[in-house]
Amino acid sequence: MEIQGKIIAVLELKKGTNDAGKEWRNQEAVVSSDTDGQYPTDLAFTMFNDKIIDLKVGDEVKVQYDAKSREGKGKWAGRWFTNINAWAVDKIVAGSKGAKTEIPAVPPIDELATSNSDDDDLPF
Repeated sequence: MEIQGKIIAVLELKKGTNDAGKEWRNQEAVVSSDTDGQYPTDLAFTMFNDKIIDLKVGDEVKVQYDAKSREGKGKWAGRWFTNINAWAVDKIVAGSKGAKTEIPAVPPIDELATSNSDDDDLPF
């Protein structure tokens, strides 16, 4: 899923160590997508480890995320909890149609074919 809008809150970075001894980091932020001016959609999302980028209130972003729900255990049994985990967050450059980072197009396979030139150093 995807949402594009303006960052309205950035929460404090959290750090810890899991049961296996591996360190982790996460940070939550809130994006507001005001599509028609009347009914804005605010979405709190979580960035983990290498997905954390430097965000500031007012940044225009595109957030790609997964939403997953799970049932609580123990005293929380019967209650459901939903996590919104961002797997890509891109800042939008002012005046552009998309994110500032783009993946270059892959050339057609026939352009990647090797030449039969004699000045080629490669053994194949």
